[in-house]
Amino acid sequence: MMYGQHDKTAIMNKEITRTMTLREVMVRYPGTVTIFNRYGLTGCGGPKGPLEPIAFFATVHHVEPEALLRELNEFVARGNGAVPEVSDERVTKDLYPTFLKAAIVVALTAGVSLGAATLAGMAWSGTAASAWKGLTQAHGFAQIFGWVGLFVMGIVYHVIPRLKGAPLHSQGLARSSFFFMVAGLVLRVASVVLPSQVQGFSTLLSTGLVLAAVSLFAYVALATLAASPQPFTFYEKYIVASIVWLWAFAANTLVLTAYNVQRGLESTPETLNAPYLHLGLWGFAVMVILGMTLRTIPVFMGRGQPNKKAFDLIFWMLNGGIVLHVGGGYWQAVTSSGVADYLAAAGALLEMAAILSYVAFLNPFPGSRSDRAEPGVERGYEVFVRAAYLWLVVATLMSVGYTIYSGVTGNQVTHSLVGAYRHALTVGFITMMIFGMAHRILPVFGGVRLYNRGFMMAAFILLNLGNGLRVVSQPLADIFGGVFFPIMGSSGFIELLATVFFGYNIWRTIDQRWYEGEARPTPVAHGNSKDVRPSPPVALKVTKDSLVGPLIDRFPQALEVFVKHGFVMLQDDNLRRTMAGTVTIDMACNIHHADREKLVADLNLACLGSGVPR
Repeated sequence: MMYGQHDKTAIMNKEITRTMTLREVMVRYPGTVTIFNRYGLTGCGGPKGPLEPIAFFATVHHVEPEALLRELNEFVARGNGAVPEVSDERVTKDLYPTFLKAAIVVALTAGVSLGAATLAGMAWSGTAASAWKGLTQAHGFAQIFGWVGLFVMGIVYHVIPRLKGAPLHSQGLARSSFFFMVAGLVLRVASVVLPSQVQGFSTLLSTGLVLAAVSLFAYVALATLAASPQPFTFYEKYIVASIVWLWAFAANTLVLTAYNVQRGLESTPETLNAPYLHLGLWGFAVMVILGMTLRTIPVFMGRGQPNKKAFDLIFWMLNGGIVLHVGGGYWQAVTSSGVADYLAAAGALLEMAAILSYVAFLNPFPGSRSDRAEPGVERGYEVFVRAAYLWLVVATLMSVGYTIYSGVTGNQVTHSLVGAYRHALTVGFITMMIFGMAHRILPVFGGVRLYNRGFMMAAFILLNLGNGLRVVSQPLADIFGGVFFPIMGSSGFIELLATVFFGYNIWRTIDQRWYEGEARPTPVAHGNSKDVRPSPPVALKVTKDSLVGPLIDRFPQALEVFVKHGFVMLQDDNLRRTMAGTVTIDMACNIHHADREKLVADLNLACLGSGVPR
């Protein structure tokens, strides 16, 4: 957060301003948590609250910032701010870390690794079409249900209760959905190498487990939305539709698996596989991303209020297009009807119109309106969002071209072209957006800083490089062969390296969470003879060797103590992120000739004792 002159004066006058973080306010004035709770602004950032400016966080939650600030300052002025909320209840451990870590594990094993290996095998054998369709489809299963599915489930379980002001319908059922999904994923991938005598049963059982997981997820998510006291908003129809499509996709998976087992097929025929994958990728993955970004990107990137009528129309166009595209594809596979091809082509055109309109109205690209984005908010994620929407446009145009070609000529598009299109969508849009939104929201969920920005930028560069090479080289390898085969074969490992950078970075970011074994430093309740504070933190003490930047990040009230001792420059956020991250209290006192012992004592009192010293 960057402090202006008004903010510096506000600190001294005990005024809460729009650029202060929720964490700063809740630590300095613990009683305000009752107000934040009423507006549904707590529950993110760990027990001490998020590191984001109040005005920005309020806007994200559709709360009027000025009205909230007025209420907070009136509350503090009445002397209630220092009174902590008395509660012995422990913070409920969030579900999302388990889901997201499992998603990363799936991506690094049966997902991206398996995909890179099969792609390398294709290149080695000199073909742009996979000879191992069973492995390829198991890879796709793991990517959609494991990488994307688990990631979305974890985010939805965390976000929907907080955005809608309603508790998660059932944590028990939510946890059960995780175990069913993981069991189904493991069994499905293992089925590829199991003896043929048990392979059919194991694949059926795995898809049944996944359908059970998706059914539980759908029930919990929709029941949570239904229990919300807030009105249904226009972006939520995208979320609800994506959940319905996900259930339909899981049910289709079970039906197609039974079809394959009955006929002794190792993999699903491409005529059935194409509409099946379109249902999962567009109905579920694309739809949920559009819903989530419609809810967040206009606020995150300062785009103003979205055009609700436009996005309502886009919603119906997109869903109508998916119905026609998938329905026409299935009809064509069963009857070989030319009419079905035209239906699929009409659906693709509707999807294209919807996507191009969505991107135009959302306008995530640089422009004058981006200056309205809230200051002090991490914006490195924006390049991911913009790249993702560019890839979505590319994939949409490819889908339309291929579908119309098939409908007009009656010829199937080659596997190399279809593979390039699917990769542009799954990696270029879906995975790129997961990387970007994780970059933006997961530090907020945990109330921490992103572990390493450099790792995230490396992931961005490598993912775009690998995806670009794959989309371009696979069709060229099919046409010209030669050098394009090794390029195609290497692209998967470049994407795998990108996923390693991302996965490690996000895993470490999640593991920085506040509540693990830490107590919340709460001031003494003024005017009450009884201290109201939890047990002190274990083996935690401010010393002259403590680093200045991390100390302020961990205990925002420490900033006021440093300012009181003359370290006014620490109010500059950029300085704290750079120099203060490597400077100890001892070094700082030597430079500015401050009283080391007094500063350390005041910091211990403020951070671990009874509040900021007066």
